[in-house]
Amino acid sequence: MIIIGIIIFLISCLFWTGYLSLIRRVKAHTLWKNSLLRKCLHFLFLCLQKAGKLIEFFSRNTISRIRMLLALGIFLFLEFFLSILFQPICAEKNRNITVRVSEDDISGMKMVADRNSSVYLQLFKNTK
Repeated sequence: MIIIGIIIFLISCLFWTGYLSLIRRVKAHTLWKNSLLRKCLHFLFLCLQKAGKLIEFFSRNTISRIRMLLALGIFLFLEFFLSILFQPICAEKNRNITVRVSEDDISGMKMVADRNSSVYLQLFKNTK
């Protein structure tokens, strides 16, 4: 019962904080000026404005820019295609190379070379 009362008190405190903040903004005539929605719409407007300037920029001296974009597109396509094509050839299966170094036949080390050619050591208990 006490926990429910505490929860209701906290919820009402949050409600009053939001309500009084709204009232303060309405009285100060800053409800729309500082709102998050206005900032998001302003950002969207700026992005559209910049896109318009980019289209205007590309409309001047069009042939050289189209050639540049076409060359970049072909390069990126070939890079993507060749990376997919040669991935199975370059990938190696895991190789396990075991080297046993005994300390009184209690423990040893296992050297493992993984796909990326990195080598690391694993400790294991010798079961002889």
